[in-house]
Amino acid sequence: MATIITLITKQQLMIMTIVCFCVPLAVSGRQPYPRCKFSRIYQCGDSISDTGNMAKEIPSIPFAKLPYGQDFPGGPTGRCSNGFLIIDYIARAAGHPLLPPYQDTTADFSHGVNFAVAGATALSPQALASKNIRSGMTGNSLDVQLEWMSSHLNSTCSNRADCANKLRNALFLVGEIGGNDYNYAIFRKNMDEMRGMVPDVVDAILNGVRRVISFGAKRIVVPGNFPIGCLPVYKAASNTNNQTAYDRDGCVKHLNRFAAYHNQQLQQGIQRLIDQEHPNAIILYADYYNAYKYALRYSTVKGYETEKVCCGAGWMCGVGAPVCANPDTYLSWDGIHMTQECYKLMASWLIPKLFGKLKCDF
Repeated sequence: MATIITLITKQQLMIMTIVCFCVPLAVSGRQPYPRCKFSRIYQCGDSISDTGNMAKEIPSIPFAKLPYGQDFPGGPTGRCSNGFLIIDYIARAAGHPLLPPYQDTTADFSHGVNFAVAGATALSPQALASKNIRSGMTGNSLDVQLEWMSSHLNSTCSNRADCANKLRNALFLVGEIGGNDYNYAIFRKNMDEMRGMVPDVVDAILNGVRRVISFGAKRIVVPGNFPIGCLPVYKAASNTNNQTAYDRDGCVKHLNRFAAYHNQQLQQGIQRLIDQEHPNAIILYADYYNAYKYALRYSTVKGYETEKVCCGAGWMCGVGAPVCANPDTYLSWDGIHMTQECYKLMASWLIPKLFGKLKCDF
């Protein structure tokens, strides 16, 4: 297995994780799913979904500057990619403009709000500290984002009945979140200790789902974790000549087993939530794990670069970092975050599966 980021030390990998972990959907022929004209879309999460909240909070962060956003209309926004994210494709597929970040006080929130913050965790900083884990550069964990959401809804709804009416046909995404809880722990904990974190992380996500339902949400999507053993930054850190450590896609098996365990526990928790507490809510698990695997295998067939990073090869992506000539032929943007092309492929796999189950033909 080739070394991908040969100059990054474990300390530098930790810095990169803390700093950054943080167009209509092109469908040929007849659209194979309902249009899903949600009244509004609300997103909580981390850098996989952040459209500018962290950049508003800390304007000097690397992903608020080129080469981040180099292929996004108008340039960098704080998205941790070269262009569009999965949430952007979801919004466009639903006929909405892109979701503005909550921290943009001049934005039009009539179509929805993005509360996601790069670096955010499912557990609070205090809960992580109790496990001897530092939470990185932001304290805006899921509970904080939900407080923002509560404040926003209180300012836009005249009463609970008004809110219920406005949110009846809205879409809520709670995640992807939780990945950073593990990212911040991975260099300090062994795998058994990491697995021991999963129940608390999953409970925090499920409590987030309960909270948005209490606001009036009827349709909630809860994404799972990526196959982290496929990400260049972790493949480099786990570099070994033992070929049995890798699966058929070239991903680190033990890291993917961990991500799959988290996702299994999350899916079981969602099902319990439906069966025991909220049988009338539509709560869907979004399979980001297999969506990424689809993008990986598609890219392999197409001859795209699936091993190396587009931005920052040998170092961290940021101002002055080397950038590949054509990001559309790469899966990984900076080692942790994906390129626009990868997110587009993932969205093309996810959206038909989700929209077909959201009962959104209103």
